[in-house]
Amino acid sequence: MKKRILGRTGIGVSELCLGTMNFGWATNREESTAILDRYHAAGGNFILCSAVDMADGRTPDWTTLPETYVGEWLGHAPARREDLLVASTITLSPGTDTAQAATERIAAACAASLRRLRSDHIDLLVCRWHPALAPLEPVVAGLTRLVQRGAIRYFGFAGFPLWRVVESVALAQRENLCRLEALQTPYSLLENAAKQEQTFQVCADYRVSFLAQSPLADGFLASRNRNDARPADARTRRLQALYGHARGLALLAEVEAIARSRGVSPAAVALAWVLDNAQVTTAVLGAQHPWQVDDAVTAAGLTLTARECERLRVAARNHAANPGERALHARPATSSRAHAWAARPLRREPAASADCFAVS
Repeated sequence: MKKRILGRTGIGVSELCLGTMNFGWATNREESTAILDRYHAAGGNFILCSAVDMADGRTPDWTTLPETYVGEWLGHAPARREDLLVASTITLSPGTDTAQAATERIAAACAASLRRLRSDHIDLLVCRWHPALAPLEPVVAGLTRLVQRGAIRYFGFAGFPLWRVVESVALAQRENLCRLEALQTPYSLLENAAKQEQTFQVCADYRVSFLAQSPLADGFLASRNRNDARPADARTRRLQALYGHARGLALLAEVEAIARSRGVSPAAVALAWVLDNAQVTTAVLGAQHPWQVDDAVTAAGLTLTARECERLRVAARNHAANPGERALHARPATSSRAHAWAARPLRREPAASADCFAVS
């Protein structure tokens, strides 16, 4: 499996990242182990454990299973830990809007993750941002302390507005703190709004890795040919509401037509389109079965022709953008301090050192 560089770290990560959100509720321990084995055998080295809710300081039991299963899998063959980049995700919430709360809850969540993973460090900690959070400095300061202690090597954010990316880089330089190395955000043929061009530009400018979340649009781009006769559940109804209109179905039909002509699955075509973008560091794959890992590996080796890419580009352009996307990246008018930081010229970013400090 091909590797791409993570941010300024110099570390090569697989262009397919194994997400584990399905572990524990959609897949049991044995199935999860089989998926991990298949991914590792295919040359994958980037595993992302799913989110833990920190809204009130408690952790729902089911959210700990992905890390528990990954930790058990690593425990069976400790030597392979050195070959892997293991990432974990925590969810920041309005309860972490003070310096003390942010520091304590991030540290507590990280310590719990380390216990479940049976590891002495997390390679990349991805923090899911909550739009109600205002101060960024306590969060970045708390993450910096974790880096200094060796609990984490690097960190990134998910659900992070672009203006916050600029603010965080400026903050790191001004206060001599660590800075983000990765941004996780939805990207697929169905999440191909114009705002993604801005996202890619910001990531390129500040050498932040782009982690493509939901490259198959939560499975919509892979599910049509599965002939699932079960009644639609809440997730299926949500996908149908988001994408099951004329334009979304037309895009899916184009994906299926190319898949038939190439003798691969629609999922392989949709994934290949995401990976065709050189600014994507990795596509986060959520597998429920080992054969889905095989499908993704096929996609990683599939090169779409210029004509096929153009057909998909036109179909994606004709798909209506999600009206909620603009709000995610909109900068609040009241954020004068953030505006002042973003307006300041930034120093040229050096490569991240071993302890993550990126400032000169």
